Amino acid sequence: MIQGSDGNLWTAFEQVGSSNGSVIAMSPVNGAVVQNFSFHGANGSIPEAGVIQGADGKIYGTAIGGGTLSGGKAPSGTVWSLDAGLPAPSPAAAAFSPASGAVGSTVLIRGNNFIGTTAGPIAVTNAGGATESQANFTVR
Repeated sequence: MIQGSDGNLWTAFEQVGSSNGSVIAMSPVNGAVVQNFSFHGANGSIPEAGVIQGADGKIYGTAIGGGTLSGGKAPSGTVWSLDAGLPAPSPAAAAFSPASGAVGSTVLIRGNNFIGTTAGPIAVTNAGGATESQANFTVR
């Protein structure tokens, strides 16, 4: 289960009594299902493993059944995507290293949702306050 950019909890599961399954979004506040998308074979069936949210806002996962296949062969699973109209997730910096360095040092930033990042302001904070650059740093 993941928390999507809409704040809801998203998962895919096989439904008892159905060979297809569903993708649902649940409220983290009360557990109520707020969105439900059913698989119907061509878009997959019997979802497997967890779901992820891509940088484009879509929900992605895998299914062991369904899908489409040309050449008259029976499909045997698929990677599926669901466009539920979610906004792209915000980037989040989790850690960086080294913790300090000389001018010109290389800094590695680890985090989530950096795909598609092209530019951003430089922020500096000290005991006297914080500032952000007027110009963006461009990622190449």
